[in-house]
Amino acid sequence: MAEIIFEPRGFKEAAERLQESRQKILSRMDRLLRKVGHILIGGGKGSGPLGRATPVRTGKLRNSTVGEILGGPKNMRLEIRQGARTPEGFAYGQAVIGGARPHEIRPRRAKVLRFLMGDRIVFATLVHHPGNKPNPYHERLLAANMGKIQEVVTAEGMALAADLWKPKITS
Repeated sequence: MAEIIFEPRGFKEAAERLQESRQKILSRMDRLLRKVGHILIGGGKGSGPLGRATPVRTGKLRNSTVGEILGGPKNMRLEIRQGARTPEGFAYGQAVIGGARPHEIRPRRAKVLRFLMGDRIVFATLVHHPGNKPNPYHERLLAANMGKIQEVVTAEGMALAADLWKPKITS
């Protein structure tokens, strides 16, 4: 009677190499996202291309820029936020980017609103905001820097491939 014996070998080594490869991929992904963040944000708050592209009246929106790498191995991403708020707590970055319809502004926590008009401090119980047109400055910034971002993606991809492919030469 003929017998066929199948003895798989090398699974432990393969699993170890896969784990090592996974760590290399995550490390390269983290490095890639940090480099893209540096391209868009620069070294400090408001100092890089996004800061220069952000419309400035008081500088509060520009100076509120932060980038953070979020997620885990399956959904790692770079999130860039501009979290500036009015004294009443309204996050106004989206109103700059997407525009705003004319609306009324009333005080929430105080009896009056306080703001600057030119060099004067003005107090009012109601303000009729005229609204504003959308200013998608973030889209223009991304389009203007897409070539640099693609260079970084290509370089990190090639470096990852070189990290993962290490042929064993035996004599």
